[in-house]
Amino acid sequence: MEFHKGMKRLTNTHTYVARLAKAALIDGEAWAMKEIAERLEGKAMQAIEVGGPGGGPIEQQVVFKRAANPNDSDDDCDANN
Repeated sequence: MEFHKGMKRLTNTHTYVARLAKAALIDGEAWAMKEIAERLEGKAMQAIEVGGPGGGPIEQQVVFKRAANPNDSDDDCDANN
């Protein structure tokens, strides 16, 4: 018996696909249908909503500090920041 283009035996992948197809199509197993769909189309993206307290906007604060000049004394750096 020849299966596909000269193949004489089924591989593990072929066996897995055959069992999965049987479970989905003949037995009506939902998990098998889901597995086939995920293999063909990829897993569905999960929607994630990001928000601040109470669903409001996320507050951000940016602080810029000037790098200390090695020639300045500590008193000069503190006064300029």
